[in-house]
Amino acid sequence: MPRRLTFEEFVEATKTIRTKARLFAFFVDVVAAYGYDRVNFSIRRDSALAEEDCGFGLINTYPLVWQVYYTERGFASIDPVYRRTVGMALPFRWRNIEREEDLTQFQINVMREGEAAGLYNGVGIPLRGPRTQLAGVALASSVRHIGPTVSLEFLSALCDHFYTVYYRICGSLENTHYGAKLSERECEVLIRAAIGRTDRETAIVLGITYDTIKSHFRRIFIKLGVPNRAAAVAHALKFGLIDL
Repeated sequence: MPRRLTFEEFVEATKTIRTKARLFAFFVDVVAAYGYDRVNFSIRRDSALAEEDCGFGLINTYPLVWQVYYTERGFASIDPVYRRTVGMALPFRWRNIEREEDLTQFQINVMREGEAAGLYNGVGIPLRGPRTQLAGVALASSVRHIGPTVSLEFLSALCDHFYTVYYRICGSLENTHYGAKLSERECEVLIRAAIGRTDRETAIVLGITYDTIKSHFRRIFIKLGVPNRAAAVAHALKFGLIDL
């Protein structure tokens, strides 16, 4: 099994990747190291990308039998995982959908059949951009038990940066304008968070209080329209607001 990379190592390793095929293979290996060896990456809508760079299942390492069955039955129109991925902004665990939503029996059956096909421990990661981009990554495991649970925030950061690199390879980043502007101090705070510094360490280095650090992050979240630090780092890297 590949070694588990930190987010910083993942970002550094992707800097030299130049093709979609290499990026896809690398990303699949990275998430597999955390137990998620089933990956589906889809782009439903993205006006900044060429038509051939969008679509359902751009990466799809789900069992082939399930892929064929899913397509033939037209499950995409009722699949609660797919619907939630394109309809929400926050990452989620598949197991929570049934408890949090009023599903039809057909939708429940889709989830049961997916598990029977070998899709366990599922996670949905919505991916969003400034020009109504709509994409997502669905991760699952081929085994029921994968060890310690990996945080949704970390998985979201990996997927968001993967999407960033996909943009770069497709040649669209330079054509994408992101309206948010971060102050110099906000950039400093965010860069230190990206390289693993704690708030207290950052406060000492910058000569400001711990509460001021928290205030900076609240403003960053509002400006970038993101829910947490991992998403803020990934978005800032994606649109060139910071550089590691």
